[in-house]
Amino acid sequence: MTPPFRASHVIFDLDGTLVDTAPDLCAALNHVLVSAGGAPLTLEDVRHVVGAGARALIEHGIAANGRRLARLDREEMLAAFLRHYESHIADMSRPFPGAGALLDRLAAAGLRLGLCTNKSQALTLALLDALDLRRHFAAIVGADAAPGRKPHPAHLRAVFEQLGGDGPAVMIGDSETDVAAARAFGIPVIAVDYGYSAVPPAEHDDALAPEAIEVLKKWIEQGAPFARHWSLVPPTDPPQPSTPFDAWCHNEIDRFVAAQWPSRGLTPNPPAEPARLLRRVALDLTGLPPTDQQTRRFLATPDLATYEQIVDELLASPTYGEHWAAMWMDLARYADTMGYASDNPRTIWPWRDLLI
Repeated sequence: MTPPFRASHVIFDLDGTLVDTAPDLCAALNHVLVSAGGAPLTLEDVRHVVGAGARALIEHGIAANGRRLARLDREEMLAAFLRHYESHIADMSRPFPGAGALLDRLAAAGLRLGLCTNKSQALTLALLDALDLRRHFAAIVGADAAPGRKPHPAHLRAVFEQLGGDGPAVMIGDSETDVAAARAFGIPVIAVDYGYSAVPPAEHDDALAPEAIEVLKKWIEQGAPFARHWSLVPPTDPPQPSTPFDAWCHNEIDRFVAAQWPSRGLTPNPPAEPARLLRRVALDLTGLPPTDQQTRRFLATPDLATYEQIVDELLASPTYGEHWAAMWMDLARYADTMGYASDNPRTIWPWRDLLI
């Protein structure tokens, strides 16, 4: 199956996309709330806020506790939250089912993988190391390692440049922040439906149609086969095919042509007589027969060097330009009039001369 998109780089979000970090983030929040005299929250109470970051989680916890915690210092709570989270960063956090296998499959297909997360760089690397995921990524950029953080496009641009800065890319995330960042950077985005987003992916304006989602699922089930677009693959010299018509072949292209003949029941015609060969090339290049001087010269010395000299003369002649410009002039309707018996002066001839 043809892949539903072309990409050479895949950039992932972390929390809610590759790793379910909500249990440890909820535990860090509850540690802060209980230490301040508040009541803990359930995982379901905070899951939809996880993608918004630590400050949003703390504000959510304070609001859920009412007036009791309203006067507390937010910066002190944030510092306590981060200390506890750093010490327990992977107690309960685990990759989502199939995440590791998907990363292996994409890497095996030749795609370069990047990570763009609003976690700090230090916490990001600590989590990846604890879960043995760092090895999958050629570029990892946390919120404090880029000129801006998602949804600012500079965050994605930093990852893209570390991946090489060329070729098509796609973003995979779970939140409105990921979608907004990809749109701002100008790349396609795939929003998973199991993360921490408050807005389901299907409710985004440009969400994939159900049939497109099915195509994507089938492609993944078939192993996500992927090949770079031919225009991005450096050309190489293919091996020369064998052919029973070696005597007919004068260059590499001839060998590829002759190799197809046996399967089609074809054999080469005998070489054309010099006069006929010259007439063919002159008519092809200029639309006119060769001159008498060219004919006498080639008949006197019908070798490759003389043939190439005459071909160069034909290519350098005005008639070559006139013959091949005529097709473009016909497409542009150069010969059309402006109306019956009322033509005004025509001034398009400079374009004709330019073509020639």
